[in-house]
Amino acid sequence: EALQSTKPFIPIGQDAALRAQQYIVDKTSPSLVSFRALVSVLNKMELVFSEPLSSASIMLSELTIQSDQAIDAATDSYTLTGGDPHFTEYNTVLEITLTNEDLSALAFATVRDSTYLSFPSSFARDTALNPITPIPSSNAVQIATVLTGFSLDMDSGFLTLSFNGPVPTSCIDPTDIELTTENDQMYSLVSADTVVSPPMSNSIDFQLSKTSLDSLKLLRSCVYYLSLPLGLTCL
Repeated sequence: EALQSTKPFIPIGQDAALRAQQYIVDKTSPSLVSFRALVSVLNKMELVFSEPLSSASIMLSELTIQSDQAIDAATDSYTLTGGDPHFTEYNTVLEITLTNEDLSALAFATVRDSTYLSFPSSFARDTALNPITPIPSSNAVQIATVLTGFSLDMDSGFLTLSFNGPVPTSCIDPTDIELTTENDQMYSLVSADTVVSPPMSNSIDFQLSKTSLDSLKLLRSCVYYLSLPLGLTCL
């Protein structure tokens, strides 16, 4: 039977730190993971990338919104003139606040079926200065399905979620939904809260159970915020 060494590990202090024997430069181009936010409802767009981007490399004037996946004579398209870019999540999520001029010009992008994004490789670079993988206007990326709003009827006991396109009503389990009041009181729906919408719909109606309705009434609030978990594959 092999004997385990009892010799202690020799520490390496900062004054004697070792240098890497080999360093391989990042040569992989970043790519777009998803395109979110509905410009007709919000004045923001959100782009998610595969790796951190260089903030200084962003050129918003290279982003084009188009009404179809491929541009032709019947396609509406508009290239941004500017905006305010802001990075989060280690520079992998880019939030763009649109200018009023651009927002007005994007009036055609009112629903998911008429909101696509394209850009050339000059739009951005990663921190190793690799250009981003382009998305050509002949094969633009469609905006992701997003929650655009919700309503809560405390009289009839209905919670309605509205989306920018059709979603399967089985997509969201009621226990995934969390409601928060303006005073940070939270309530999560229970499995007894049931869906009463068609299988595919732009809105999902939940008939709240007596347990949920009574619990929400006890919170004594008329201002609610709704959250859903990340990673819902059906959205």
